[in-house]
Amino acid sequence: MDIVRDALLSDVPAGFPAAERVVLDVLDEPRFDGWMIWPTTEFIARRALDAASTREFDAAMALLARLDARARPRVPSRSA
Repeated sequence: MDIVRDALLSDVPAGFPAAERVVLDVLDEPRFDGWMIWPTTEFIARRALDAASTREFDAAMALLARLDARARPRVPSRSA
């Protein structure tokens, strides 16, 4: 997972706004799930902490919540 996180840190332009934009662009992509979420959360957390900004920290927390919800397994509901 570190390799993917490090690749994102290296390839995405510097700063939290660029990181946020990249993740928001793929968030609704159905194939963006499972193992891909973990390194993405680490990438977002690192960029937010590096920014040392309350606004960017809050934006990162909101984005991490969306990623967390996406990472949860989808269990079909059972009819009674």
